Amino acid sequence: MKRAWLLFFATLLSNGQVLTLNDAVAQALKENRNVQISALDVAKANEVTAETKTTRLPQLTTYILGGESLTPIDFTIPKGALGVYPNVGPIPAQNASINAPQTFNAFIYASAAQPITQFRKIGLAIRESRVGEEMAAESLRQKKQDTAHQVTEAYYQIVQTQTQIASAQESLKYLTEPAALTDRNLAEQTVLKSDSLNVKAKLSQQRYQLLVLQDTLASQKEALNRLLGRDLKTDFSVAPVFYSIAVLDLKIVKWGQVPDLSSPSAPNPDRKGGDV
Repeated sequence: MKRAWLLFFATLLSNGQVLTLNDAVAQALKENRNVQISALDVAKANEVTAETKTTRLPQLTTYILGGESLTPIDFTIPKGALGVYPNVGPIPAQNASINAPQTFNAFIYASAAQPITQFRKIGLAIRESRVGEEMAAESLRQKKQDTAHQVTEAYYQIVQTQTQIASAQESLKYLTEPAALTDRNLAEQTVLKSDSLNVKAKLSQQRYQLLVLQDTLASQKEALNRLLGRDLKTDFSVAPVFYSIAVLDLKIVKWGQVPDLSSPSAPNPDRKGGDV
């Protein structure tokens, strides 16, 4: 078992970036798309509450109208054009000239109004908006918790698969040498051909199992990268975990206080002593 762990650490060094569980959870809570959508919903609920509060304030309205005639106004009303009446005479009594210069004229209107009679209704609407804020915040908290559990589960799966790959690679090395030795003995006719075929079959089966594990690891890494909100092709390795899942579930309740599970010195109540 110690040899498998040594191979596992060698695999980590060869694969470049090592992603710890703490870093994975922290990045997921920051970059996960579903978490970001929930955070936007919280911000949207806050804006709705702020908008509702503004309806209690006085509303100021201002109108400004301005205009100018296209041409000067200049015309004459002939005498008696509006009629001739007894005891009054013609209207107008003489020719009347009307002139208006071509100038700019403006009209300004301003008003202030406050919905005093609607204060109770507006207050109820504000309370409703605050309930919406609390619901959005609770949804965000739930989304973060679900995301943290999904990241933890995916991380453990990758750790298990990487360990299996290290063991499979070691088994493949052990089978390669007997296969070569069996071929030499077969050439010298000291072993049966069935023995050589049996060793080659085991070697091929081990290589196939290794390919299956590598494909599984690639799929698991893509799933974790999706949870972390980054490029699916980002390559990384995970650190070995020396902590029980039961303890992890208790620790991740408080965000930002996830224990460093990649440290061999991390306490493990399930481990009763001795080497791993």
